[in-house]
Amino acid sequence: MTCRTTESLGTYLLGAVDARERAAVEAHLAVCAACRTTADELRPVSVLLGRLHVDDLAPPEPSP
Repeated sequence: MTCRTTESLGTYLLGAVDARERAAVEAHLAVCAACRTTADELRPVSVLLGRLHVDDLAPPEPSP
């Protein structure tokens, strides 16, 4: 069974949720082992995404 909170984990881990939603996710993580496991698995991805700069996402210049 999948929790609805799973849908919010990515934005939560990136810090892109408001205080109310952050508190709700953290309260849920305190009681849901499945979501804690998923958050632990996603955390390294959110760290890597946090290191990206918008220039890293630009397509390469075409060669002449």
